[in-house]
Amino acid sequence: MKTGMGWFIRAATACSLGLALIQSTGALAQENPTGEEGAGEEALELERFSVTGYHLKRTDLEGPAPVMVFTRDDLEQSGVNTLNDFFRYLPQNLGNESEDLSQYGAAAGAASINLRGIGVDATLTLIDGFRITPYGNYGSNVDPYVDINSIPITAIERIEILKDGASAIYGADAIDGVVNIILRKNYTGLEVSAGYLTTTEGDGEEWNVDLLWGWQNDSTNVMFSLSYFDKDPVMARDRSFARDVDFSDQGGPNYRAWNSSPTSRLRYDNFLEGVDEDCGVDPEVTSVVVDPFFGAYCAYNFAHVTALTNDSETFGGTFSLEHAFSNQVRFFADLFYNQRDNISTIAPAPIVGGALFPSFFGGPYVPASHPNNPDGVDLELAYRAVDTGNRITENESDTYRFVTGLEGNTSHWDWKASLLASRSNIDAIRRNGVYNSRLQLGLVGQGGDSGNLWYNPFGADLGNSPEILDWITDDLSLGSKTTEWAADLEASTWFGSLPGGDIGMAIGAQFRHQEIDQYADEALQNGEIAGGASSSAIDSDRDVFSAFAEFNLPLHATLEAQLAVRYEDYSDFGSSTNPKVAMKWQPLASLALRGSWGTSFKPPSFRELYDPDTLDSGFYTDVERCEFTGAREACQWSQYNRISRGNPDLQPEDGSSTFFGVIWSPDFWPGFSFEVDYWKFEHEERIILLNPQVILDAKGNEGILRGPQTPEDIELGAPGRIVLVERTFRNSDELQTSGLD
Repeated sequence: MKTGMGWFIRAATACSLGLALIQSTGALAQENPTGEEGAGEEALELERFSVTGYHLKRTDLEGPAPVMVFTRDDLEQSGVNTLNDFFRYLPQNLGNESEDLSQYGAAAGAASINLRGIGVDATLTLIDGFRITPYGNYGSNVDPYVDINSIPITAIERIEILKDGASAIYGADAIDGVVNIILRKNYTGLEVSAGYLTTTEGDGEEWNVDLLWGWQNDSTNVMFSLSYFDKDPVMARDRSFARDVDFSDQGGPNYRAWNSSPTSRLRYDNFLEGVDEDCGVDPEVTSVVVDPFFGAYCAYNFAHVTALTNDSETFGGTFSLEHAFSNQVRFFADLFYNQRDNISTIAPAPIVGGALFPSFFGGPYVPASHPNNPDGVDLELAYRAVDTGNRITENESDTYRFVTGLEGNTSHWDWKASLLASRSNIDAIRRNGVYNSRLQLGLVGQGGDSGNLWYNPFGADLGNSPEILDWITDDLSLGSKTTEWAADLEASTWFGSLPGGDIGMAIGAQFRHQEIDQYADEALQNGEIAGGASSSAIDSDRDVFSAFAEFNLPLHATLEAQLAVRYEDYSDFGSSTNPKVAMKWQPLASLALRGSWGTSFKPPSFRELYDPDTLDSGFYTDVERCEFTGAREACQWSQYNRISRGNPDLQPEDGSSTFFGVIWSPDFWPGFSFEVDYWKFEHEERIILLNPQVILDAKGNEGILRGPQTPEDIELGAPGRIVLVERTFRNSDELQTSGLD
């Protein structure tokens, strides 16, 4: 199948999702509360089934909770190979972690869901109503999320999306909604399918092979699936819209990097800029840019060697077993496993941080005595180590989840007891990592094991020996493992009577244990490696105990209420109680109105709390000092030392959600349904990552450490120079977001 007509596929997929939404929301309860035609017919006894958003089983899908459903047919008709491809067309999914946006590091190849754009850590993703541990993403300042790309499309029966807050039902992390992925069961036979996809350019090939087998008799049901998926990379240089980051010919900005090879350089004798004479020889890669503020520099088109999509290979499977010991007791067990190898590629490392002399460019220092120095004076460079090769990250990740338990009914009570074990593990190798300090030593003739080798950064043909290249580069190891154990016990019953029917009640308790174990080579922890985000080591855990209750109150034949409350106690953050109230009024068979309100509580993540100090560098503009001094180093985008760290003093987030909706399915237009939903989420103490540039723009000092004022600074009234920037987490005052579906 060719994908060159990408606009057509996107439009067709969006239309299919929209039709699925109309079909799912149009399935109003088939009751007749208003005495219209057919009211005198004998009522049928409807079987209750599980629906996302309720602990109590229901006889209809459309209750007080707003649930959107996509079926297996919707998935097949969309023609997608991954869940990320499917969810990218969902309007409620905003700012998610996407395999196409996360091209480097642990997130490469992984994807998440971010309902309402509040944050990937605010959407709870379930499989068959049970949790799965967050993706073992390594690195600082990464919110936890479930990797939806680890779930094979062929194993999915349907997807249910709860669009309002559900902390009272499922726990603290169901802040802005729940995505429940229901796997296929009760299947008999053998199904084998395969697919091939490529682009009109002949690259980015995708292969998938899927197998599904199932068997059942009167008491036992067995099913398993296997899925293989292979995806070739697409390079940015092979696409006209992505091959260059210089958009100046279209009236836009030029994003070509000033760290380049051939070099830009600053003379220390007269502080004038110079550009290597070989700059621009290959205009697709480099060009000379004259900036009114920076002066002339050699600009590097990093898109020329960057992959748009990654080289990825995935193998996974599911297994389910159900056995009825009797009409009252049933055993179930589910196993999910996914393994992925992913290779991501970005441009060679930019070299920053002159270690021996004061920094103007923020780059390495070259003495006049360097044998290849074209100017014969001390220099500072803006440089990129192209002869060390592209930065390549090889991730090997595996995720499993095992759930087993018993369920049944005793004396009008339905009950379920289950155990869960889940783990996500990533082991990674970062190829061609460049040591800033070693390259600097090579630039002053002290490189190599012998301490007397020179590294040449000048010209288009660098000609450096394998010995010096091997000495300044290294392959580095890092990774992360997240683990979750859980035990659940819940029971429900129907009793008493209200004008609309029986009262439903569900009660239960849950215990969870969560762990994170993150490791990284020392060079990655202390920021020695050029052009890569530092990684940290974390080893932490927490226990969570919760108890919940839910009531279904049929107040009238046309009016239904849901009341829920959940108590949670965290071993590291104390306890919280969160209620939820939801109601649905259906005055006509064709018209329903519903609304809900609930609160939420979310403790900080392990990384937000415990990320150790990690030293690297960042580029900022010192707005306040620039206004007083006009100095170039203050007014331009300059490099400063930076420390990233967690904040053990963080407080939990508190929030609330409000939802109102109308569904209209007119009798005169069979198959048509119209729905409008208003939603609003409010969060207090929302945890955010401080942005130092925002602080500097506001002329603030939080996280900004300055040196003492010089006499000139005092005379001008200017603050001292920035010596260190701190980037950490803090509780913000409030976050509000609202909108219409």
